[in-house]
Amino acid sequence: EIYSRAAKAMLWVGKGERDGHERNLGFRLELFSERNPYRAGKGEELAFRLVFDGKPVAGVLVRARAAAKPDAPVEARTDAEGRVKLKLPEAGMWFVGAVHMVRSEYAKTYADWESLWASVTFDLPETAPPPWTPSTSGPAAK
Repeated sequence: EIYSRAAKAMLWVGKGERDGHERNLGFRLELFSERNPYRAGKGEELAFRLVFDGKPVAGVLVRARAAAKPDAPVEARTDAEGRVKLKLPEAGMWFVGAVHMVRSEYAKTYADWESLWASVTFDLPETAPPPWTPSTSGPAAK
């Protein structure tokens, strides 16, 4: 078996004028948050999407672990559109990940199987912040 990891870390910068949670980085297996987790709060349901070679992948287990309670994961399997919804009960640092196994393209020389790992890490706020609007924040307001 050979493996690769595609890890993302989401950060909140400034007042959060721009999101980037949906940005495709071109990983073979990629996990996206469909909503910016920094605009959510604990206990809210967040949707994630998993794609393999640019297409949705169904039936893959997606597991979320809070740094404060790593032994109490929240998990579900992706649907036919590669989507999964997870209700994250704690504020704080979260790691959301998935593993997808495929027959290796390198079977004759390296391995029979390839495991691809995708993850996204972020810090979930206690409560959702107020919405940002250009008229009330940032350089344009001055």
